[in-house]
Amino acid sequence: MYSYWMVKDTDVVDSSYTSNSTLGYECTHGEKLYNTIMVEESNNTSDSAFCYQIRGCDHCMFSSNIANKSYYLFNKPCTKEEFEEAKKKYLNGSHTSWKEAISQFENIKKSTIRRATNNINCENVTGDHMFNSRNCENAFEGKDSEDVYNSVSTGDSKDLYSIYSAGWPRCELIYYSSVSRGCTDCRFCYYCWHSNDLSYCDSCSSSTSCFGCIGLRHKKYCILNKQYTKEEYEALMPKIMEHLKSTGELGKFFPHSLSTFAYNETSAANFYPLSKEEALAGGWRWREKEKQDYLPATIPALPENIQDAKETITKEILACTSCTKNYKIIPQELSFYQKMNLPLPRFCPTCRHARRLSLDNPLELFSDICPKCKMQIQTSYPPNHPHSSKSAPWGETVYCDACYLETMN
Repeated sequence: MYSYWMVKDTDVVDSSYTSNSTLGYECTHGEKLYNTIMVEESNNTSDSAFCYQIRGCDHCMFSSNIANKSYYLFNKPCTKEEFEEAKKKYLNGSHTSWKEAISQFENIKKSTIRRATNNINCENVTGDHMFNSRNCENAFEGKDSEDVYNSVSTGDSKDLYSIYSAGWPRCELIYYSSVSRGCTDCRFCYYCWHSNDLSYCDSCSSSTSCFGCIGLRHKKYCILNKQYTKEEYEALMPKIMEHLKSTGELGKFFPHSLSTFAYNETSAANFYPLSKEEALAGGWRWREKEKQDYLPATIPALPENIQDAKETITKEILACTSCTKNYKIIPQELSFYQKMNLPLPRFCPTCRHARRLSLDNPLELFSDICPKCKMQIQTSYPPNHPHSSKSAPWGETVYCDACYLETMN
């Protein structure tokens, strides 16, 4: 519920970029997490909360840069009894305790040494958040990928160039396309599934050898949604390619004018935020925010503790304490909070999602110097980022991979 980019997860709420995880809340960039709360940039971890960059750990709280540890509290070993006492103090279902825990966690992250890029088990890879991949350049948010260039979000795929989201299942030979699933040899396509040899197609599935088509299923040898024989198709395609080449259209993705959304309505605005002026200058449209009058909350305040929440809370209209937008608590959500002993959220799902997005670095690499070994590094932390070694008020905190691994306990 209320999560972004989940792969093979169960009972995960308000999280982003998690996979193969169960019982997670407010987690980001995690794999194989179990019963975790606000655990970030971590994997193979269970029964932990408020941790950053931990690996193979269990029963840890308020810790960072540790590996294969059990019962750690504020980055120090603790007894089982001390750990349980900390859980009772910070994870007791109280909203006040929850806010205090978040404050403690933010202080820990501020002093934590950061890895220049979070690429794990990779060979010859530049980018960020790549896992089990090799021979990738300027690639981000990918897993089990090979020979990928200038792309975002790839899974179990090979030979990709300038794409957004390819894989799940495997894709190969995809060029300048967006959202491909189980496709091979496709170029300039949008949202095509289980197809091969497509060009300039939109929302086609289980199709082969088609050009300029939209919404087709189980089709072959179609041009502009018109059926041709194999011989006719093969005779026409060279002429079409020659025409596109002469007009200068060949080799370009669909133009901005064909987008059904304004720039600030798309995911692009999350990854590459532009001002209204910048978007209009680039040829995109812009949608002005409409003034909305939200309903007043039907209850004066949410209960301080989840233990005091009645089933009737799912019938109430709530108002976000940040943007005043209305939202509700659905029954499945209430059950999750009760099971995990978490307070009811005071912010709407949109604001909660925006908070998680703000944790992510841009999909871009910047040159920097590792403050420990003085070697040149490429990092996703921009020069003006609060965690950049050039401006961090608490010290130089972005290390190269080798120096970072030396800090792991």
